[in-house]
Amino acid sequence: MCMRLIQASLPCIAALAMLASLKTGYAQSPYAVAGITDVRQVEAFLSELQRASRDDDRKALAALFHYPTMVTISGLRIPFADASALLERADAIFTPALRSMIARAAAASGSPQPGRAPILVTENGLVVGANAVAITLVDGRLRIMAIVVPPPDPSDVPPVSRSESPARRQEPRRITIRVGPRPTQVSGSLIPGVPDAFIVWVNKGQRLEVRVERAPMGAAAVRVVHAGKGTPLNPAASDTARVVSGRVLDGADYRIEVRRLDASEAAPLPYFLSVSLR
Repeated sequence: MCMRLIQASLPCIAALAMLASLKTGYAQSPYAVAGITDVRQVEAFLSELQRASRDDDRKALAALFHYPTMVTISGLRIPFADASALLERADAIFTPALRSMIARAAAASGSPQPGRAPILVTENGLVVGANAVAITLVDGRLRIMAIVVPPPDPSDVPPVSRSESPARRQEPRRITIRVGPRPTQVSGSLIPGVPDAFIVWVNKGQRLEVRVERAPMGAAAVRVVHAGKGTPLNPAASDTARVVSGRVLDGADYRIEVRRLDASEAAPLPYFLSVSLR
């Protein structure tokens, strides 16, 4: 009789044990406040985010967002309707400072990890770093809802090795500029005697404006010339100009050079380059 009672109660006991296990697992999850009960879901998302950032796989990064999304660049909140719009401003969004923060992000653990970017857990989701990347659950999947692009961090700039020649550092990087009132921004860092160089295509009749920002006054200057002919975009611009603008007479590549004016400082000088086409 007793044996039959025990056997009859076994399914109930098993069900109660499973329910208790689920409740315990929820309570033990460091992300339970955000409604995330499976720690592995956060670890998998963070791993994919870090891989895409490390490999500069921008399409994979854009696929991790929920649209429409909001990105704050230099204090300006910019909405993006879809991945295509986001990728047009990828240079200004996935900066070395942001990618460094993503690389240092660490899943929650029992003790703080020096040098790692913290993850704040809120009722709305997860926040990585100093309010840099906001992540939340959307239809059961973790997605990036918003980003605040952090300012350049000199400590994130890799030192120039003795074997790296200035000529190699001067190889220009081609950038794509969106036409309109909002500038495209590119982050960089200057070392004495070695300018940063960029190439941008400008159509005939367009007005190009290039501006150096986030660098102290008198610390950096910009020069814009026709890539083929070497003629300046604005002959009246001085050698120490922080802003150069002018209307292009023929469609061509233009070379933008950002150089450091004070050669006495050895530490890297971070800056933002804002480029507009109208």
